[in-house]
Amino acid sequence: MVISRLFTRASLENPSVSLADWDDETLTASTGDKVTHASALRLPPFFRALDLISGDIAKLPLNVYARSGDGKVRATGHQAYNLLRYKTNADQTAFAFKRALAYQALLGNAYALIERSDTGRVQSLMILDAKRTYPVRMGGELWYVYETDKGARMKFERSEILHIRGLSWDGVAGHNTLDVMRETLGAGLAARKYGSKYFANNGRPSMILEHPGSFRNKDIADRLRKDWDRIHKGLDNAHRVAILEEGMKARPITGSAKDSMLIEASEFSLIEVANFFGIPPHKLGHTARTSYSSLEQENQAYLDQCLDHWLVQFEQESRDKLLTERQKATDSHVIEFNREALISADMASKADFFRTALGGAPWMTINEVRSKLNMAGFDDIGTELILPSNNFQQALDVPLENEPTPVPDEPAPSEDDDNRAQLIASAEAMRAQVVARMTRRVAGDARRASKDRAKFAAWLDEFAANHRAVIVEALSPICGMLQALGIDTDTDTEAEAIFGRFTVLAAQLDEPGEITQRIASYLQDLENMQ
Repeated sequence: MVISRLFTRASLENPSVSLADWDDETLTASTGDKVTHASALRLPPFFRALDLISGDIAKLPLNVYARSGDGKVRATGHQAYNLLRYKTNADQTAFAFKRALAYQALLGNAYALIERSDTGRVQSLMILDAKRTYPVRMGGELWYVYETDKGARMKFERSEILHIRGLSWDGVAGHNTLDVMRETLGAGLAARKYGSKYFANNGRPSMILEHPGSFRNKDIADRLRKDWDRIHKGLDNAHRVAILEEGMKARPITGSAKDSMLIEASEFSLIEVANFFGIPPHKLGHTARTSYSSLEQENQAYLDQCLDHWLVQFEQESRDKLLTERQKATDSHVIEFNREALISADMASKADFFRTALGGAPWMTINEVRSKLNMAGFDDIGTELILPSNNFQQALDVPLENEPTPVPDEPAPSEDDDNRAQLIASAEAMRAQVVARMTRRVAGDARRASKDRAKFAAWLDEFAANHRAVIVEALSPICGMLQALGIDTDTDTEAEAIFGRFTVLAAQLDEPGEITQRIASYLQDLENMQ
């Protein structure tokens, strides 16, 4: 329950990353400019860097794969697949979620709450306000604290929070980017403010009005200055004709954007922002030429030097928090970005690549090549590798000219047997996962009941009836699949096998002394075997 997470212990104040770091008053550059989240976004290179990096991370597909032999296939049935690929929660698509998470991470830290069902299945990911969330250590364990707008605090276990962090001293909390970049952002904002003032004065630093006599009354001089500013100040009044009386002369103090170093200051600010984020300056609008001869090479360098360390962190954090303990222990699943979505090549380069992939020592089929180009595959010739001794005529079962058709000595082995064996192996693996999940469910219930001998005795009499409906419902699909494949099994048999692992605990009631520790030890061994 969320309410049970509320607490007010003062000792949980974040010791290393104060929420005050986000306050407007604390981030003041040497120029005197206040560096806040809102003001920093008004600096074009900074906004562009955040927009570009977060957008490029978000647009790369993040998929859950199941290992298959030496390769891997998309695990579309995995609990996290749709969350990471299409719809993350009721309000956000996967793109919007990844972009917001990356955006906050670029500013230091990003947090997302992992919402799970009663059975432990991941249901959604909800982004938490990074200004109100921080990690703490209690009793040697890492926890996360979220402060509500009313000052209440909610604590979450490490496994409940997806945490993407920037550069970090201790690997736990990332540095506040606005604080680290305070001087760079302050200088950039000061240069923009100076430029605005420069152009607000019609692009001239000042104007001298000369009068042959003198003004005995200071008010007359002040009024003349104000009238001149009202008529000629600002870009809208540029080039208006000035009418001077009584021998007055207007003499401007000439200057240019070059003289005021506006261009140099702007470029310097852009390059410094680019260096902070490791992004090529030309991607932020710098006029310098790129370092590579093709767009493909440029994108590859951008991926390697700027994006990839963020992608690896997304992948490893997702693996750690969204895969089951069994999947991680057996390395049966992997969560990875499709980096190829960023690397675009010209058609000539693509043609050479695919020609190599299909010929010589081929590693791709025709259908795999066509899928890369978003084209439909062939039913007959597109699914097999074309070996060097073959060609399209052989793939179509047409004999080569002047070559006899080979007569097989015995019938070719049927593919149906291989397919059935693969289906059975996959179904058995799925059954094992369901059984393990249901075992952990009952074990958790047993652990809570074991704190009292009488309560545990009552639990032993009722647990099978209490859990049977849920377990049978979870087992029904996979047992039906196994039955269709000719495997003798049913949901009642599988359920009874699970219950049998816990009925042996009745013997613990006859043993003298505290039973909680003995039961906990048995349950831990049981869960470790799953």
